[in-house]
Amino acid sequence: MKQSVGIIVFCAVLYVGASDPGSIKNNGTDDPMANRMLEKTIQLILEKVEAMECKLQEMEKIPLQLEKIESKMALMDHRSSYEESQKDISDALHKLEQDISNVHNQTQQIMIVLPQLNIVEKQDPATPTVEYASDVTSMEANDSSTLKSIQPPFTSCKNVPSNVSGTYLIQVDTDSAPFHVYCEQQSFGGGWIVMQHRYDGSLDFNRTWQEYRDGFGNLEQEFWLGLEKVYQITKDGWCELVVELKDFDGTYKYAWYGTFQIGNENEQYVLNDVGRYRGNAGNAMVHSIGNKFSTIDHPNDMDT
Repeated sequence: MKQSVGIIVFCAVLYVGASDPGSIKNNGTDDPMANRMLEKTIQLILEKVEAMECKLQEMEKIPLQLEKIESKMALMDHRSSYEESQKDISDALHKLEQDISNVHNQTQQIMIVLPQLNIVEKQDPATPTVEYASDVTSMEANDSSTLKSIQPPFTSCKNVPSNVSGTYLIQVDTDSAPFHVYCEQQSFGGGWIVMQHRYDGSLDFNRTWQEYRDGFGNLEQEFWLGLEKVYQITKDGWCELVVELKDFDGTYKYAWYGTFQIGNENEQYVLNDVGRYRGNAGNAMVHSIGNKFSTIDHPNDMDT
């Protein structure tokens, strides 16, 4: 391409020079106007040649630029494939963790049931096979909450050897009778005794003093645990309190207190202490320290 342009320029200059043989000789002295026009013509031609050379140089760069673009596109495709592979690996690991957790939970439930099977065999060694088959049938017929109920009492939900939330039997000390509670084993690290659960308004909480003392509702649905049980749980002063709130729009708030303790029935289940607060629900409990519990038939709030 450059060679063709050079020939064209040479012919053009040759044509200008050959058109008037005598003009070359005279242009230098006799016709300054013609000389200037010739110079301008040559200059314009040279400028066009330079411009075309620049364009040619730019065109020579195009294949290299295309190679760079292709390399970038290949790298992007590789990255996309890598990210998809990473996601697949992450999903597989997550599923594996869930499977391991399920196996762990099932193992713990089996370990809880095994002592009960051993007791049955010792009580009636003459018919161990029949009793064992009966227990296995019972296990298959009932859900996980039933499995959790056939166990010795624990001192608290923190001592329950399972991360499955549900109903468990606890005994806070040897001087008090064991009772069932709902253990929350997932939120805030697990090991929490649920005092109250309200979520759909199906249970009336406008109750008497006796009902609030003894508790009411269903531990698997809406319920109030009972003031006497709460007193037994908190009387040693080693308890924390978490209040979780969630409205129908899904807005979630919580309040966490470092300590929580109430008095006994003679003290009207007074709120003795709540510890350091953290959360986003507001520190409302601190203003209730020293207040006695009130019901529709026992309005202690009239004294404050």
